[in-house]
Amino acid sequence: MEHKKLLIAGGTGFIGRKLMAFFASKYQIYILSTNPSIRNQPNFYFWLPEENRLDIPEKSHFDVIINLSGANIAEKFWTKSRKETLIHSRIQSTRLLKSSILEGQISCDHFIQASATGYYGDGGLEMLDENSQKGQGFLSDLCHKWELEAKPIAEECKLSIMRIPIIMDLDEGFLPNIRKTICFKFNLLFGGGSHYITWSSSDDLCLIVSSLIESPKPLIIASMSDPIRFVDFTNKLADFYGKSLWNIKIPAKILETILGDFSELMLYSQRCESQFKKEISINHMTINDFLKV
Repeated sequence: MEHKKLLIAGGTGFIGRKLMAFFASKYQIYILSTNPSIRNQPNFYFWLPEENRLDIPEKSHFDVIINLSGANIAEKFWTKSRKETLIHSRIQSTRLLKSSILEGQISCDHFIQASATGYYGDGGLEMLDENSQKGQGFLSDLCHKWELEAKPIAEECKLSIMRIPIIMDLDEGFLPNIRKTICFKFNLLFGGGSHYITWSSSDDLCLIVSSLIESPKPLIIASMSDPIRFVDFTNKLADFYGKSLWNIKIPAKILETILGDFSELMLYSQRCESQFKKEISINHMTINDFLKV
């Protein structure tokens, strides 16, 4: 039986590579990349969204398209130029895929659009779900624009918007950076550390995407784990590595003054729980479960 076709835009990034490995035995996978060196590799397509260039054969059909494209949010400080890059890398890539679908150059049965739980801004102690209102701040505005850009795709196929939280992985992303300070016995508590983080393991994210493909939903928070206060997370991490920590509390005002809007990543509380949590049959992993894997 011929495998279904899955196209991943942003497939060479951290999440894209995880999804590519997970679906390798289930789908015929195609990757969109802005790296010109991949042009002659099988199942790789070159594109340049800022030039409206998409090197996919006319009338190509995919069962599923997953759009993860966008510059790394946490890689650099948010200068004016960096903010423009974060916005344009998401909007232009989504716009190109959208226009290509609406104009009939490519087609798909199901389009999954990435967004982030940053959509909710600083939610404080409030429990947030898919029906919660948009928050305030640069990241909230960015997610809102990103989602709006994809909305017309629903005219041609099923559209799912997936608000991705912090992704925990032992080797890449958020966790290794926090682990560095823990190993030196420092516990950097931004704003006191009482804010909530919503998270998912990289393995659980793959299972959530698989479930979303099997049972499409218009909007989902891509986490089946309970949110946790940042200070509780770092303490559990320290316990796991057998470290006694020196807590260093960095006042929110200092971070906001020095880092500007970039401080959102360190201070904003997002206590999110998907209303579909009971429908998706995966283990509801705790931080302790994740660390012991």
